Amino acid sequence: MIPSPANLFLDSTTKWAAIQFNKLSANNPIIQWLPKRWRANNNPPQLAPPLPSLPASQCKSNTTQLLQVAKNTSPLNKQIFPFLLSPWRYILTEFGNRLCLLNKPVGNKDKAAQLHCNQLRKLQANRSNIIVYTDGLQKHTHHHFQRVGSGAVGFIGNQETFTAQLGLGGKTEVYDAELTGILIGLHHVQSEAEKHPLINHIIIYSDNTSALTTICDLQPRKGQILAYDFYCNAIRWLEQSDTHQLILAWCPSHLNIHGNKRANELAKLATDLPGEIDTITSHVLC
Repeated sequence: MIPSPANLFLDSTTKWAAIQFNKLSANNPIIQWLPKRWRANNNPPQLAPPLPSLPASQCKSNTTQLLQVAKNTSPLNKQIFPFLLSPWRYILTEFGNRLCLLNKPVGNKDKAAQLHCNQLRKLQANRSNIIVYTDGLQKHTHHHFQRVGSGAVGFIGNQETFTAQLGLGGKTEVYDAELTGILIGLHHVQSEAEKHPLINHIIIYSDNTSALTTICDLQPRKGQILAYDFYCNAIRWLEQSDTHQLILAWCPSHLNIHGNKRANELAKLATDLPGEIDTITSHVLC
């Protein structure tokens, strides 16, 4: 039987309501009515409302409408924080051209690759620049199981100065790996910059435009916690000196760009590493 439009609407609304549970703190009264796995460390309910006392003969079921809605999500899903940052926080745009997200160049990938190589030669000639390439990759293994990994590599001039890898296991998606690649790239490049006092410009390249956009946006959405970690590290770098600059840019993939190839190789190797982040992605319903 084909479901009616009303049933489809109710099902969609119920699933949307379920996702909202992941935006609530463990102390929220609604969470107190759910099973203990929804609370941190399986703690018992705190100040739960009194339960009605009925004779055993009248207790038809142990379930409630709230529990039925909760079946459409899981406490293992990513936590979403609507008010993660205070209103008086630094806004990234306040740093002007010291923090830039460059637009993807128009035209085909071959022309974009040539333009990238021309820009790269100019950047490599300045020893105050450190250039980072990042990537995320998903590998399918036997029995349709998948594993995900992230990689990053840094260069000063033509010299490779650091590499970074992170295995994300089989519960995350390649999109999360792209975001994580940018994040670990920033983590490691900041440590590298401390060894080289002349460095004041960080340029991070990724071949995923969505990841580059999301990593700079702290709106409640998938990848919000990774974006928050990136925000904190970016602010720390920019506040260290007025000469510090952070640039994010897209680069074409699979066109023999050495840095992009190295980041892809590292991400592929990372898929064989044990998963170091125990999380399941959540698809936010808007």
